[in-house]
Amino acid sequence: AVVSTQSTGVFRTYQGSRQVEAWKNFLLEGQWESLEPMSWYRRPGSATMTIFGYLVSFALKVNDLHDYLTKEVKMPVVASVTILIAIPMIAMIALFIGTVWAIHSTFGKPKPAHTIGMQRSQPSTVNKGEDEADKKEQ
Repeated sequence: AVVSTQSTGVFRTYQGSRQVEAWKNFLLEGQWESLEPMSWYRRPGSATMTIFGYLVSFALKVNDLHDYLTKEVKMPVVASVTILIAIPMIAMIALFIGTVWAIHSTFGKPKPAHTIGMQRSQPSTVNKGEDEADKKEQ
């Protein structure tokens, strides 16, 4: 059990007996003050515990989806598990490839100057001949 003092907001872990009388005595006699405060990352409101809570929530939703697919839709368990593994794997691969592409396009080797805009530095000889013919006609 986690003990929290409202005035200071410090969390401590109680590891004594789980009987009601032992708990009351622990609180009323002030024995909770002798316990060391919890680490910052183990406190219920910390970022690590929040992320852990989201992961547990996600796992429960996946379990509900599996139950729906196997019981309501009557899908075989193997097919349901395959789908529930394949979809996140495909999404993770796509995110990885997208991240690599974004990093490469941001920090990768720059393009040579002659390919930027694909502009020719000099007019081609075909155009020169056509331009001279146009000038003679005029």
